[in-house]
Order: sequence, then structure tokens, then C-alpha cells
Amino acid sequence: MFNIILTTTELAKIGTELYGFAGDLMIVGSDEVIRAFNEFRYGMQDIEDAEDKSKVLTDMMMVVIKMRKDLGYTSTNIDPKDLLRIFINDLR
Repeated sequence: MFNIILTTTELAKIGTELYGFAGDLMIVGSDEVIRAFNEFRYGMQDIEDAEDKSKVLTDMMMVVIKMRKDLGYTSTNIDPKDLLRIFINDLR
């Protein structure tokens, strides 16, 4: 994966904000988006080390990628790391 510089508290804050969005997701999210969100949510419950944080962030970005596909970017080849680079400056 990649090296994560976020603290568990920062990651939990991101997760909390996304949980608030879950109710809307049940109504408008495609099957693929809902499955990706559930994968992310389950991962949030088991964070123990940097590798877990990396997986959770990757799962979170997979939700975004699935949403982008729903919006018409069906042939996108962007990956989670590309999206994370928008928010994390030193991610290589």
C-alpha cells in the first residue's frame, strides 16, 4: 500500500462525516456504491496499524470512484492513490 500520515483520530473524523452521508446513500447510491461504502465502513471498525489506515483510505476512495462511474465516467482509470494525492501532499 502506502505510508499514511493521518492519525487514527483524523481518520475517525473522516469516517464520521461519511457516516452522516450513509442515509442519503441508501436512497440514491447504486449497488456498486453501496457495496463499496460497506467495505469502507467495515474497515473503519478494525483499524490497528498503518496498513489498516491505508486500506481504509483506499476503500474510501473506492466509494468515490464508484460514484464517479455512476456519474458517467465509466471508462475512468483513476485509482485511489490518485484521489488521495488531492488531499495528502506527500503521498508518492
